[in-house]
Amino acid sequence: MATKPQTRIGVDIGGTFTDLASVDDEGVLRVSKILTSHGEEESAVLTALDAVKDAKMAAPPVVAHGTTLVINALLERKGAHTALVTTEGFGDLLDIGRANRPQMFNLRYRRDEPFIETRMHREIGERMSASGETLQFPTAEAIGDLVAWIREVEAESVAIAFLNAYVNPSHERQIADALARELPGMPITLSSDMSRHWREYERFNSAAANAYVLPSAKSYLGRLESRLESAHAGASFFVLDSNGGLLEPETASQLPLRLVESGPVAGVVGARDLGIRHGIERIVTFDMGGTTAKSALVEGDRISSTELYWIGGYATGLPVQVPTIDIIEVGAGGGSIAWLDDANRLQVGPRSAGSQPGPACYGLGGTEPTITDANVYCGRLLPVQISDGIVLSKDQAADAIETVAEKMGVSARHLAVGILKVANLTMAAAVRRQTLERGLDPREFTMVAMGGAGPMHACDVADEVGIRRVIVPQYPGHFCALGMLGADLQFEETHIIHQPLHLVDWSTVSQRIAVLEGELTLRLAEATSIETTASICTVTAGLRYEGQEHALRIPFNRDELDAGDARAILRQTFEAEYGLRYGHINATARIELLDCEVVAVRTLPRPLIESDGNDAGQTHQNSPTSVDVVFDTDGELVSCRVIERGDWPGDQTLEGPLIIQELGATTVVPTGWSAHMAADGALVIEHD
Repeated sequence: MATKPQTRIGVDIGGTFTDLASVDDEGVLRVSKILTSHGEEESAVLTALDAVKDAKMAAPPVVAHGTTLVINALLERKGAHTALVTTEGFGDLLDIGRANRPQMFNLRYRRDEPFIETRMHREIGERMSASGETLQFPTAEAIGDLVAWIREVEAESVAIAFLNAYVNPSHERQIADALARELPGMPITLSSDMSRHWREYERFNSAAANAYVLPSAKSYLGRLESRLESAHAGASFFVLDSNGGLLEPETASQLPLRLVESGPVAGVVGARDLGIRHGIERIVTFDMGGTTAKSALVEGDRISSTELYWIGGYATGLPVQVPTIDIIEVGAGGGSIAWLDDANRLQVGPRSAGSQPGPACYGLGGTEPTITDANVYCGRLLPVQISDGIVLSKDQAADAIETVAEKMGVSARHLAVGILKVANLTMAAAVRRQTLERGLDPREFTMVAMGGAGPMHACDVADEVGIRRVIVPQYPGHFCALGMLGADLQFEETHIIHQPLHLVDWSTVSQRIAVLEGELTLRLAEATSIETTASICTVTAGLRYEGQEHALRIPFNRDELDAGDARAILRQTFEAEYGLRYGHINATARIELLDCEVVAVRTLPRPLIESDGNDAGQTHQNSPTSVDVVFDTDGELVSCRVIERGDWPGDQTLEGPLIIQELGATTVVPTGWSAHMAADGALVIEHD
């Protein structure tokens, strides 16, 4: 059944800016960018939506929203006073953690503290076997004592995490039902709702992190949904999941941890679609915003994903089990602050000036030099208006940089270039982790640059890792919001198996998969009244060699497995993927089938872009046609041509050095690179 185009709106809250992209019924694309209103983020969303109040809408719009609220609350430790209820004997699990030490020679190494302090851990007598059989029921007396304790400690949220609940969650649900009766309105998180995988430490962490942010996230989404209904009555409102799909606000409010990478993943989805249009098989994304820089892999129509996310990074952060597009993130964004450590050495980030007070060049009260200030000082970013009320000031950028340069005993020009160099090396390390550290040659990849600052640094970062081609899509500064226009409803369920592959009864597994497909399809149908296409289900198997800790996710067609020797086909497919990733296989080793995951997708109406409501050719009326730029520490000024992206001269190829301006972003093409514009309006920049 064909679907009709419908107004789609994407709103992405970042650490510095809130971006909006919309396509109305007539195919008119509009984008806007405003400062994020921290502490009252829904106001920024509604302000952004004012940009489309005159759009032609025959029906209420579909609004997709991505937010940094969850990850910021976790990183800044601004969550609720939370209690953990767990199996007797496991109250110290979050404190013990795991013994892995990424910094094995650091004698003072410590992981980040758990989200729930030890005094807020409460054990209860219950036990479930590894096969899901009840060994000990929670008693009524124990439940009564638990309720009294929660009242006594004045908990604002509760996480319930029991051993082996991933197999049978009945005890967790029993306690949750009792708490809901005795403590009405208490936010409650079950570890089995967060993950149906083993590794109790990671699952317990997931429940703790979700409960920690649940009250604030639920309140925020409730306020936003209410105000959105007032502004756009009847609008279909969805929140972007970290797996790249859309969630109903009810699910997002109960499981806010699933929004931990909400926003950035939309850019990866957009990069995948761009790669398909351009026939590019291997893409590494480079998304540099105001606070962080991020990188992800796309191979064909497959986006690299992970079931384990590290809040705060792998080095010292805490692991949670949440399906996420595999994004590597570093604290290097346009607002990242340059500072001197105790040895008077230059450091850049991870602390950011954010939107308040922002970089010094914003003129909003910031005094510390940032990456954006260094770009303005070096001439790479022209002193133009970048948002309502913000005109970049080179003089204020210079004041901030000169203050630190004097402390270091170097010239301001040398320091500004040094800030950019340190930032580029930090960001290049993220790209190397996505490629080289996984046995992949970065020279075989194309970089897709996005974010307000991504196109400005993309060629420099690509140079560092050996990438020879960079693509800058239209409106890169709004690309995550644009990516949300093509996001679809997506749900998943996991069937735990954990058996040697040669012993698996495939007919039983196949029947269970069919049941999950039916349940997910029904859930998708009930999630929205929008006219859509039929749901599509895909299945992956978690396979590993016996004795290994982690598994590879192997996609397969259930019908093909049902018609053939399923176990032989799975082994063959697993070994092909294993050999590709690691360069060898173990033909004599036994393989374990850990689980099968069913993902169901319901495609929402695609917007048809017929015209552009933002005149990119008139973005900066009074910009010079050339500017002197500092590219290297030798301090020499290089004359660069300045061009508006909307004024690109047809199918001509322009040589660097070149600065390309547009709404929301600036692209820098250094010497040795050249650029041309593709048929779809994307800039293709290649190393000579």
